Amino acid sequence: MDLEISEQRSLIRKQIRDQLKVHFQTGDKKEIRDFSINRRSLSLIEKWRAQGLWCGFQARDNEPNLSELFDSSEGVKWAFPVVDSRAAQMNFYEPKDRRALSVGYNNIPEPDIHVSRLVPKEEINGFLVPCLAVDRFGHRLGTGKGFYDKYLEGNQKLKIGICYDCQVVSEEIPACDWDVAMDWIVTESQSIECRKD
Repeated sequence: MDLEISEQRSLIRKQIRDQLKVHFQTGDKKEIRDFSINRRSLSLIEKWRAQGLWCGFQARDNEPNLSELFDSSEGVKWAFPVVDSRAAQMNFYEPKDRRALSVGYNNIPEPDIHVSRLVPKEEINGFLVPCLAVDRFGHRLGTGKGFYDKYLEGNQKLKIGICYDCQVVSEEIPACDWDVAMDWIVTESQSIECRKD
């Protein structure tokens, strides 16, 4: 990766992390924002009549909590990521009980691979993807390890980036060749179809 691009992406990550700290220290009601994101996500999934198996994520730090969506989306089964840091890869597993997850990579709740089903990519109807930052073209920044980009490479299923309004940046995020763009972005106040020009 070009050093200048790497530095720009690192700076955006730092700015957004700083904004999130301030955002939630000011007494802002995270639960209210999460409720709105859950409702908007459910509406988008219903709009696409996308039942079957979807991939979600368990919230950490200042990520939106999607538990209400997972509980209220009829006809949708959910799988969650499990990271194998030694192999530098991520796969999705469908847990028998979503509430019985264990702490995994980076302290993120994960399904227990010994009692959960590894989901083949062809069974997946869509993805909800956490975004640290995202632009209106769907260029996304995560934590910087590339797990989602590797997994989503070549995948044509619907990809919905999930974040708060303050994480949608006005400037275009410098993209790398391996980055996978989102099709939609859902925040607490808007559902954005990403521009592909």
